[in-house]
Amino acid sequence: MFLRRRFPHALSIVMIIGGLFISLFILRKMKYLYDSNQKYHRLESYKQYMEEISDYMHHVEVSANKSANNLHRLNSGLQRQQQQLVIGMSTDKSTGR
Repeated sequence: MFLRRRFPHALSIVMIIGGLFISLFILRKMKYLYDSNQKYHRLESYKQYMEEISDYMHHVEVSANKSANNLHRLNSGLQRQQQQLVIGMSTDKSTGR
């Protein structure tokens, strides 16, 4: 009689403890999946940020190349003008003006 009373009580305790362990296992798996999902979204946002920086750097590079080309054209024009002035001064000296 003593065993009959204790057995259902012990069985329910074992089932409760088993249910708690299963719940703990499921919670740990859910936490792992949640952390993995958060990591994935964080990496995706870093990737998007790096792509924006890359696009910005490309625009800066294009602007720098345009500025360099404009500076080169300006420099060439100034050199031609200086050569024309030197040629003009030398012809003025030779003609005696």
